[in-house]
Amino acid sequence: MDLSDIDQPILCHDDTITIRAQKHKAGLHSQWWRHTIKGDQIGWYNPDEQRSLPMSETHPGAGWLPSWERGVQLADGVYLRAQGSYIEATIGSLWDDLRSRYRLGLEAVVSATDHGIIEYQGAKRTERNRQEALRHRVRDYWVVSSYEHNLILRADMAEGLLEELEEYNQAKDQGFQTVYLKGYQRPTGKNKPILVKVYPMEIHGSNAVKVEVTLRDDYLKRHDLRGVRTWLTQPDIQRQLESALMREWEGIMDRAPATAERLRIQTGAKSNRGAVKKMSGIAYTLTDLQRRMRIQEQKSIDLERRMAKLEERDR
Repeated sequence: MDLSDIDQPILCHDDTITIRAQKHKAGLHSQWWRHTIKGDQIGWYNPDEQRSLPMSETHPGAGWLPSWERGVQLADGVYLRAQGSYIEATIGSLWDDLRSRYRLGLEAVVSATDHGIIEYQGAKRTERNRQEALRHRVRDYWVVSSYEHNLILRADMAEGLLEELEEYNQAKDQGFQTVYLKGYQRPTGKNKPILVKVYPMEIHGSNAVKVEVTLRDDYLKRHDLRGVRTWLTQPDIQRQLESALMREWEGIMDRAPATAERLRIQTGAKSNRGAVKKMSGIAYTLTDLQRRMRIQEQKSIDLERRMAKLEERDR
């Protein structure tokens, strides 16, 4: 992603959503695992009790089988992973996707039937019936387990940001290029409700810096945000999560005074909160930018048509 190609001054928004279902409710094909790639052992699974245990050096006893991560790429930016008693679909790189995240989640589940992972056995094998049956399955059994919102800052706006934040890095001793500001999980630790990290996007071929805020399952459950149908377009989601996102962004600006000053100047705000408020507005989303571009294009088309009619009348 090259921000120079986007008609906005300093930033862009991007997001990734993960939806999850229990394996026995997802409607897995009996041979689903044959269509996935086997990964590392991640723990133990008891099929009779439908329970999972984390990885341990000793075998937990009779009835427990090794649990391996299995996964497959369904499409560009869409991955399906199975761990323990759950199966998850992660849909990412959505900065230029205008559709609702609920629709994308449904499409991922439909795609999993095409890959022989999820089974559809409806009496009527039409595409419409398949879509409708899977829509009900997603509505009833799938939940949002993670939502990652990315604020992507143009390189000149984020110059020196990583250096300013390094003293607050929770993983300072790990040698990562990423700065973890909140929720860093060590190998033996437990996931925290919110993860906040900042890193350069050079690995993705971009000159930007990404501020990533991930709302995990515990947070979503606590705030009643796990219903898949409530996750619509990116602007809708930003409005829904505005207070949580602004709190994390403002915290970063408070710890990075030089970067904060540049952002205040660019946005014309007098305070960090004012700058964050403007940065969180939907005017900075590609969705809204493209909406405005379509309006302008339609106006140009309408004008050309009116001019053509006038010219034809004057002949």
